Amino acid sequence: MLVGDKKKSVVSTRSSSLTVMTARRIEQLFITLKRGLAGKKTTHVKTAAALGLRGAWKTVVQPNNPAVRGAIDKIKHMVLVETDVSREERLKGEAARGKLAKVTVPHSCRGADASRCPS
Repeated sequence: MLVGDKKKSVVSTRSSSLTVMTARRIEQLFITLKRGLAGKKTTHVKTAAALGLRGAWKTVVQPNNPAVRGAIDKIKHMVLVETDVSREERLKGEAARGKLAKVTVPHSCRGADASRCPS
């Protein structure tokens, strides 16, 4: 599977210029199990185990080959699949947004905690 890279090369012809995308081969697949395996079909549990998925929201890295893609196809309703390119873009976006500060909300404004409540 090939993905277009952002690098472009321009090939000039007589009448116009033609833009050609350079292709980059996808080497790895990042596979994340979305849900737990309890109550699932035995074949689906075995397929997930063969991919190295042991629990919910655990991610494994597998090579991009037909055998792995076939296993993913069997349990596609249970997994999220990212390529190395798409994962890098997602992680860059998450880093740019940064972490939100925790907000503490008092749930009780009676008794001993009344001094911490806003007036």
